[in-house]
Amino acid sequence: MTYSNPYAAYSRANETKSHAEQIFLLYCGAISFVQQAKEAHQENDHDKRYRLIDRTMKIIRGLRACLDYEANQKVATALNDYYKDIDTLLVAIQCEDNKEEICDKVIENLRTIKETWAEINPDIKSVLEPDSYLPPNKGEFHAGYKPNDFSV
Repeated sequence: MTYSNPYAAYSRANETKSHAEQIFLLYCGAISFVQQAKEAHQENDHDKRYRLIDRTMKIIRGLRACLDYEANQKVATALNDYYKDIDTLLVAIQCEDNKEEICDKVIENLRTIKETWAEINPDIKSVLEPDSYLPPNKGEFHAGYKPNDFSV
């Protein structure tokens, strides 16, 4: 199903996925984009790497902008600090020489928070397998993954 109006697509997603599932899928997308950026770097495709990291930064900044300090200031503050650190690492991917190492660090951090998010949200556990929406490592496929789900 395609939508000519991007707001219609967002509205449809908002109706079919809980907020916890939406956040979980944003983490999956961010992880996928960083994995693809690492591969683009290995292939010397600097433009593609830049675009993928930019998309990841938009996800992280979007998550950060949605923090609810009134609901739980301590958790929101901790997540804000976490998102700032991830954002700093994403900028470093564009600027530093050790891009692959930084990509691995970002992926590891995002996987940890994604898995924690799934543990504390029972609706995610009952609906999604933890890695079913992540792209495979080279030569490996996970159930539920479609090659173009998170590609640029």
